[in-house]
Amino acid sequence: MLPIHFKDIQAATRACSVLRTLTGYISRGWPPSRKAIVNSEVGQFYDQCGGLMIIQDCIFLGDRLVIPMVFRRRILEELHRGYPGIVRMKMLARSKVFWPKIDKNIEEAVKACENYARAGSSPIKCSPQPWPIPKGPWSHIHVDYAGPVNGFYYFVIVDAYSKWPEIFKTTTITAAKTVEFLLEVFSRYGLCDTIVNDNGPQFISQEFTTFCKTNGIEHFLTAPYHPQLNGQAEKFVDLLKTGLKKVDGNTDEKLRNFLTCYRFTPSYGLGMKTPSELMNSRAMKTRLDLLKPTVATSRSRSQQFNTAAGARLREFQCGTAVYYKFRKSNNTWNWIPTMALRRIGTVNYRVKLSAPDRIVKAHANQLKFRHQSNELFDAFGLYDVSENEVEPTIIPQAQQCDDSNQQGGDHNDLRESSVHEAVRSDSPEVGRNPTTSKSPDAAQLAPRRTTRINAGVLQPAMGSNLKRKGMW
Repeated sequence: MLPIHFKDIQAATRACSVLRTLTGYISRGWPPSRKAIVNSEVGQFYDQCGGLMIIQDCIFLGDRLVIPMVFRRRILEELHRGYPGIVRMKMLARSKVFWPKIDKNIEEAVKACENYARAGSSPIKCSPQPWPIPKGPWSHIHVDYAGPVNGFYYFVIVDAYSKWPEIFKTTTITAAKTVEFLLEVFSRYGLCDTIVNDNGPQFISQEFTTFCKTNGIEHFLTAPYHPQLNGQAEKFVDLLKTGLKKVDGNTDEKLRNFLTCYRFTPSYGLGMKTPSELMNSRAMKTRLDLLKPTVATSRSRSQQFNTAAGARLREFQCGTAVYYKFRKSNNTWNWIPTMALRRIGTVNYRVKLSAPDRIVKAHANQLKFRHQSNELFDAFGLYDVSENEVEPTIIPQAQQCDDSNQQGGDHNDLRESSVHEAVRSDSPEVGRNPTTSKSPDAAQLAPRRTTRINAGVLQPAMGSNLKRKGMW
């Protein structure tokens, strides 16, 4: 696409009914109030009336050239070349060009850029959504495998209500071995209602699925590569690995000592009770049973999940265009466009992938909103302007609030929209002088700049992050 030259801006300014009306106000004077301006699009320039000037049939706001409507889309594309981001794109625009609502248009252009969204960072994480607190012990359990540690794997079971752990040491992690461990622990405590685990091959096998259905157990699988949903088991796996390193002795002795300490130690998250008290409804005897634990004020169980300050709940409706954080085979991540099909629970969704063609479960932290490209053009209400269009011919007409332009060739008449609300745009800022040969010189701009300063126009304040050493 060819660049836009100053002559193109001159011709478009003469052809634009809004800028023609604006030129008349600049030359003859402005009304005493905004309400006296019939055309709402012209009224958007009222707050900058003291800084507007006409130079070589073009309108300037200080050093910034006022861009006609037909070229604003191409100017945005030029500003977005190189993907500078929203903040730097605004800084570049404020030194060169101006039109009402330019900051809003820049934000919409960046959000609608698919390449920018693919390479962008993850959105703010959702607020932690805890599992419902079980009514009693051994109703809701979390399972996972830890290891290998010193050549062994450890099958970990954690009760969600009491935090009571069960650990089995093994050298194989097949589905048959997993079912064997569960049958052994069920023989002591009975069947549970719910099992939560990750997407390990032994948990998604047909054998394990059949075992859960046969015993009336509700089986929940977490979203792939999002272990936070199985946080009970994941946290205990970390504690187990750390505990085995701290305790002396052989492997079996280390495991017994670790379980004894964990099961009989009061926990602040359990209201200063031990897992054994909640699991067995009694205080089990130890060598420290003569000591009385310090009575502390217990807090609500729900407060233990309120750990992510500044997080917020993010919801997606069915059919919403989103980006999904997809994991490639080379262990890299990429944001791919997709659509949320339906919601599962509080923070899980079903999304459809095109390559490979399948439907997967995704956590809300793995999704972010996808802004469609046509949202930017709808916001402008623009039509594409061909580079080879002939210069429009101006036909004198009666002055009305809705002036129209006629263009040559095979193009139909296009009537400019005047339905935008008049809003106060950003304060004008003085940037660097244009370097082109046809830019206004300092003598022409000096009186107007002095007028703008006296009118109370402030220079842009430099943020604290720009003052740090080595930032720019």
